[in-house]
Amino acid sequence: MRLKSINLAALIALFASSATSFTSEEPMLSSMRVLAQSTETNKLEPARLLDLCREDINKNQYQAALQSCQLAAMTAQRMSDRSTQAKSLNNLGLVYQNTGNIQQALSDYQQALAIAQAIKERALESKVLLNLGDVANKLGETGKAKALFQQALAIAPRRFIISNHIKHTSDAKGNG
Repeated sequence: MRLKSINLAALIALFASSATSFTSEEPMLSSMRVLAQSTETNKLEPARLLDLCREDINKNQYQAALQSCQLAAMTAQRMSDRSTQAKSLNNLGLVYQNTGNIQQALSDYQQALAIAQAIKERALESKVLLNLGDVANKLGETGKAKALFQQALAIAPRRFIISNHIKHTSDAKGNG
């Protein structure tokens, strides 16, 4: 008889705790919604920072672009967003190129290219190759520039833009 009374007490306790959990379910669901929104917001953060980076570049605000592009690249890396990381590094390379820090530009372009190739993002790969070609051309390495432009042409979705890069490279070399 004593065993039955303990089981009955346990059963009553179980029902009591279940009733409590049903009444407190709404705050728990609310907390879960906030957490889900927060996670979604965090996922969007690298893209938002990349947009800011691009805006700064378009306004020729290179100091601000340097900061926003670096932050976008770091945030994307932390969140394992390889595409945004590569795009941020490509833009960071552009900032360094425009401010005269060619070696850092090359480093960032190479990192962006490696990621773009690893994730098989062909359009981005062609953009990075174009930027590497521009740097090579500015350094007077027209043969290397032309090879990079040809490589981009082989994979680029916008061939006419790349063709203009090749033409300008040939014109600069005097091979019109």
